Amino acid sequence: MKNILSFFFLTCIVIAARAQSPVSLGKTVVTLPKAFEKPDERTSIYNTDDRTSLPWIVFSDRAENYTYTSPGGTLVMKKISFMEPFYVSEQKNGFIKLIKYQAGMVQGKKLTNKKGSQSYGWISISKVLPWQSAFTSTNGYPEKYITIISGAGPLTMPDYYYDKTDSAYIFAGPDQSQKKTKVALHNVVYVYKKSDDGKKVLVGSDPQLIADNAAGSVYGWIAADAVHSWGDRLYVGSARENQPLINDSIARYINSSLKTNNSKGGTGYFAFDPLLVDNAPLLLSMPVSSSASGNLSLGFATDVYDKSHNSVLNIKGGHLAYKDYLKIRSNVHHVNIVFVVDGGSPMRNYFSGITSTIQSFEDIFDAHARGNQVRYGAVVYRNASGCQTGGIQSTPLNADYRNLVKYLESQSTVTGNCAPVISSQPVFDGIRTGLSLFGNHPDETNLVILIGATGALDRNSVGVNTVASQIAAANARLLAIQVFSDYNPIYNDFVIQARQIVSQSAVKLADYKKQRMVNGEGLTNVQQFNTSLSDSVSFYLDYPKKSLIQGAVVFPPKRVVKSNQAMSLAVERLMRETDYDIRNQIHTLDSAFRLTGRENRYVQPLVMQQQGQPSTDLGNNMPHNAFKYYLSAEAPRNLVNESKGQLQYLLILNEQDYKQLTDLLSLMIGENLQRDASDYRSKLVDNYVDIAAKHLGLNLSGGDIKDMTLADYFLRVTSLPLPGKKDFYNKKVNDLKHNDDMPQAQFEAYIHYLIHSSDVIKQAAITNQHFTSNGKTYYYITQANLQ
Repeated sequence: MKNILSFFFLTCIVIAARAQSPVSLGKTVVTLPKAFEKPDERTSIYNTDDRTSLPWIVFSDRAENYTYTSPGGTLVMKKISFMEPFYVSEQKNGFIKLIKYQAGMVQGKKLTNKKGSQSYGWISISKVLPWQSAFTSTNGYPEKYITIISGAGPLTMPDYYYDKTDSAYIFAGPDQSQKKTKVALHNVVYVYKKSDDGKKVLVGSDPQLIADNAAGSVYGWIAADAVHSWGDRLYVGSARENQPLINDSIARYINSSLKTNNSKGGTGYFAFDPLLVDNAPLLLSMPVSSSASGNLSLGFATDVYDKSHNSVLNIKGGHLAYKDYLKIRSNVHHVNIVFVVDGGSPMRNYFSGITSTIQSFEDIFDAHARGNQVRYGAVVYRNASGCQTGGIQSTPLNADYRNLVKYLESQSTVTGNCAPVISSQPVFDGIRTGLSLFGNHPDETNLVILIGATGALDRNSVGVNTVASQIAAANARLLAIQVFSDYNPIYNDFVIQARQIVSQSAVKLADYKKQRMVNGEGLTNVQQFNTSLSDSVSFYLDYPKKSLIQGAVVFPPKRVVKSNQAMSLAVERLMRETDYDIRNQIHTLDSAFRLTGRENRYVQPLVMQQQGQPSTDLGNNMPHNAFKYYLSAEAPRNLVNESKGQLQYLLILNEQDYKQLTDLLSLMIGENLQRDASDYRSKLVDNYVDIAAKHLGLNLSGGDIKDMTLADYFLRVTSLPLPGKKDFYNKKVNDLKHNDDMPQAQFEAYIHYLIHSSDVIKQAAITNQHFTSNGKTYYYITQANLQ
């Protein structure tokens, strides 16, 4: 009996020891807590009572992380790296026991190869990321965050938060003792976890983590007051063309409706920042976080600094004001190209060919149109000598290049009927008419492409000087192309006069340009030609080395026609230099103005109000003035509907959510069904129930779904309110089933509406309604796409 008791006692000790052993493993892993499927900011890492059937995978949330031989013990077992994945084999008193993750080693919750599994010991659950999802909103969608100031810390200790350019520091652990990488300002990140004190958050680029490459998705830890939630998918934005006057009007309407959440009350400071990229609606829109209170709960980004007083010193010693800088920045992207073409008798054999060549230039202009608004116009000048009619004809600036070509085709017939008479032409009058097409737009990018053969009737220097001054007054650049040359002196006149105009206008243009330049050569008045590239058939201004202005004269040898290829190369060079000029002007002005006005006294009052008792040093040491501050606000529920077409709702979706949306529209149309089947409409209703209940997991019964109106259903499954009013909006989902409830004509109109909307959304997403943030593609879908 004594031996039996001794054996039983020893057996209990062995069992207890194995239970505590860091290397002993059972046959199964622990399954994922239900609360961890879609965690949010309030999810407790200790809420592990309810379980799913999925295996529980966790990740080391910091570098220099250690596991121990027992729960709560002090004997180190393993050092584990940042975002290294593990299965959980046991859980006890806030500690979990880890098994090194290997793809395929678990089926359901069973270990397929227990002997090959490697135990990594015990670790506190507070030192791992216990789920694979980023924080989700109350709607169940991934919550977007952006790197934006949301507290006093970044404004008082900027060196700790930011580098000297446009990035916030990311750290390897929540103690923020070791810098790991950087993340760009005002870009989208996802938050996975908060530190125990709530002052740091773990961020990355993907809403859902895959165990095999989580380290590539998660950046590290960042201060919580350097990021802020930016909604999940629904936003309010402008419904109008992005223009300064229109934007100012819409901003005034928004601010008259906003009530900002700050200690002293007051209206909002919302503005469409003219320095933001036009095709990236992230900061140009306001996230809608809730409408539960009856009002819209919105967020918006405001400038930390009031920049309106800023100015910089130009290279002529004068001051360039901030408002003038904004005008330059906007106007320089308006590119106006005017062809001034000789339509007189010397061109009778060449005009139709030149028209074809000009048509081929469209590819060149399209290649340089990105980010610019380009318009085209034309002037044809003609001496009546040898032609039935003379004078100057023109067509105004137009964005459609085809209109330009059609106009030149019509003029080709006139020139083709001219007699073979060699005569001078009204070149100067043609140039003046071309300049008049630019109107009063001297701050825009104006280009004149002169194409002719013989020189001007007015051969004296006064005519040249006058035209050069008029070109400078219009802030235009001149490319002159001679199509054909002969030994008659009037052909030489074209080249000589064009070269003088290019040279003299460049000197005057450079003097004007210096007023808007903040670095560069400001003393010399000479704008030189590039002698290394100039040859017997071309003169190019040496831009940007020894000339501030681009321009050229190209011409053929005697009795030779200038080739299409040579003319195309000249136009391509003009556009390439113009692109560089635009980029360089914007870059240098941006760089200069970013460093102005970084003082406490220029911090916006509404930003100051968020700080309680702000330090007098707050805002004094920021690396530049482009920082934004997050503000929350309330607005009337009818903000969009009462905006008279100025505002609209839009969705901003990551790639996964965009694909889900297009799949849902496909199911709502019934693309998975046979449309001529007798039960098509009945099965379509089943689709609608499955979308809400199965695909989206909404907590709704089949009866509740069928009883929803189509407008409410669309809003619930997409988050985007349908615009306007259509007669089928108030029909119920179940009405789709029966012809009596929804007549066939109305049903078909509804399906055609969905098909059209789906096609518009896909086309817009592919062509222009997308942007990149932190290396990831995002799509935006607007109410205008559903009209």
